[in-house]
Amino acid sequence: IPFFGRNSMAQSKWIPLGLARINPGGSNDQVVLRFGGTDTVSGELPNDGSGSVDHLTPILGPEVVASPTYTISLDASGLAAGDELYAENPNLMKGFTVKLEDSADVQSFQHYVIVAASYDSGSDRFVLDLDTSGPNPFEFNAGGNIQAYLVPHYARVVTNSVLDSYPTDTAVRVWFDATVLDPLTDLPSDGLAHGFTADVDDLNSDTYDFIRFRVEFDLDTDTNGVDLTTFRPALDFLRVHFDWEP
Repeated sequence: IPFFGRNSMAQSKWIPLGLARINPGGSNDQVVLRFGGTDTVSGELPNDGSGSVDHLTPILGPEVVASPTYTISLDASGLAAGDELYAENPNLMKGFTVKLEDSADVQSFQHYVIVAASYDSGSDRFVLDLDTSGPNPFEFNAGGNIQAYLVPHYARVVTNSVLDSYPTDTAVRVWFDATVLDPLTDLPSDGLAHGFTADVDDLNSDTYDFIRFRVEFDLDTDTNGVDLTTFRPALDFLRVHFDWEP
């Protein structure tokens, strides 16, 4: 009998949305939750079919970088509507990656984790510091131009200490729930909770005080059984962005 089974689950405690949404007069601004990368029906983080994560669409790039180093500068003028918050709070990009890609071979690429970020309003550019314990961007070889992209990550799968490694016969699924304060107990109300949903946008239609998340790990989507050699994906991190909209 293995010491682990096919399915396991982790669930967070209720997480308060904070007092920044409360106006001086006592009314609440709408809290808009932002999360991406999972199927909005099943909650599953998608696999690219070859044992890796299917990454989200870049929010910036491509931009040619002649000699990439552990600090990359990217033009921020191409941010789409709604993504301006990354210029307002560049720290939200920690854990995102810079993707370097060979323009002559788009299957040749490497992701580099962002550990610090800043925004220069004068030049309208991001300055992104990359993890020095990871691969060296200077060693990225390309037959054509080296193109840089900014790729968002709200969750990061890791298997056997390899980031983005995601065995094809496994699945990681994420759901979200929200609730309000119980006026009788001053605690999060389970009875008034929305109920778990795979689409975080479902929680943006009402005003809540708390959110929580649930993560399921399925080690055997092919139902072939598990043993000590079965790959066990984990999450390096999971992050939800909060926007307060008046």
